[in-house]
Amino acid sequence: MATDSGFPAGRRDAVTAVADWVDINAECALILSDAPGVYYNAVLVETPDVDEWRELGMFELVFDADPYAYATAGSSHLFSLVSGVPQTYDFDLRSQTWPILEVTPTNGTSTTGFSLEIAGQVIVYDTIVAVNDTVNINGLAMAVLAGASNDVNITGAYDPIDLLMGGVSGLFPILLPGDNDIEITSQGGTSTTFDVNVIYRKRYRN
Repeated sequence: MATDSGFPAGRRDAVTAVADWVDINAECALILSDAPGVYYNAVLVETPDVDEWRELGMFELVFDADPYAYATAGSSHLFSLVSGVPQTYDFDLRSQTWPILEVTPTNGTSTTGFSLEIAGQVIVYDTIVAVNDTVNINGLAMAVLAGASNDVNITGAYDPIDLLMGGVSGLFPILLPGDNDIEITSQGGTSTTFDVNVIYRKRYRN
């Protein structure tokens, strides 16, 4: 059945869907039908021929993409850590990736700060954190926040009001393929146990 303009409704819907999905020179998540579990950060670099879309029902899109594919679903692992006692974990990665870390003291009343080490990289947060409060260390944005934060596909909207860069030093951690040592050390206070939720997106050099 044709529309008033003479073009099949299904074809018009397909053209509209593509136009809604991507703009030229704007980054988008490109998912290929033969690899539905991953996406590519890609930019459409040539203006599509709209007449070709309408008349032929087929078209060519030319993208520039970075060399990594990213898992469409995020991953996470929750550690229950005792201050000064390391654990080892394999995050099942083929390429290094930057995590988001949610650090929560779980006993006592507070910690005066902590150092967190992953795979030899140490970041120090030297501000008081009350028991059951959470500090968000965002390796993706290289930022420390009081609540949920940056990669919106993993943790929710970025909130600059909660930015807590004062009292932060050291290196933002990165997760590596193979075993990663993770250790938290309290700088003082009565909290000696911590939940550390490591949230990350696997990436692959495809």
